[in-house]
Amino acid sequence: MTLLKPSKSSYTKASRKMWFTYLTGSNKFQHGLLGLTDSYIAGNLFLEFPEPKPLKVKQIEVLITGTENNELKEELFKDITKINYPFQFPLPNDLPSTMDLGVNSYGIPQSMDMKTCRIYYKVQARIIRNSNFLKFQSSQKKIKCKCLITRYSPMPRPETVRWTEWDNSKALKCGLSYDISMDYNTFGPNNPIIVKLIIKFLKINLNIREIFIGLKEYHQLKALGNTKISERYIQERIIYGNQIQVILNNV
Repeated sequence: MTLLKPSKSSYTKASRKMWFTYLTGSNKFQHGLLGLTDSYIAGNLFLEFPEPKPLKVKQIEVLITGTENNELKEELFKDITKINYPFQFPLPNDLPSTMDLGVNSYGIPQSMDMKTCRIYYKVQARIIRNSNFLKFQSSQKKIKCKCLITRYSPMPRPETVRWTEWDNSKALKCGLSYDISMDYNTFGPNNPIIVKLIIKFLKINLNIREIFIGLKEYHQLKALGNTKISERYIQERIIYGNQIQVILNNV
């Protein structure tokens, strides 16, 4: 089975002769459920150099850098053309998840007045070799790759949601009764957002221009006594008045 590799955009420092792969059947470095079971970072480091020009390696190191550092070392002192170096690091149970707030994919703030918060990790490989001053080669060769770390977060027990104004004084005053409900208030891959809407006209001449349903995202970031709040709709659905009439005609 072909081993999957991190995308080119995942590397912050890359080389054509060194690269990482994930374990067989995996598409990420992290394994296990951090915060619930033993979790670890694992993968393979591949080195490939032309046979006429092998690399004389003194030492290979693989590190995970971030909030905490960990490393594996192997003393080699030999010429290398091809090598597959597997690595594995246990993760501390209290390690925080990767987080990027207020920055783009390159770690640059999206606006100058925006407070930023970043927690990130990288898998880094470093080989110690003989220096080559004629080719301006230092004694170290490195690659660095982003490593996403997530913590297990159990889904809270879902509860039903309901907004109702049905044949009461408020509904009679505005000429419309409605019953809006959702079966649960926690959403995920197995819990899609489904909004159930029932309306009843209490006035014959009542016209509805539109019904708007949206999923709104809120962010609040506090830093150094300052608070930054942002909000936006990430999904919107609009039912216009003429569409409601078509629905009624087809009932």
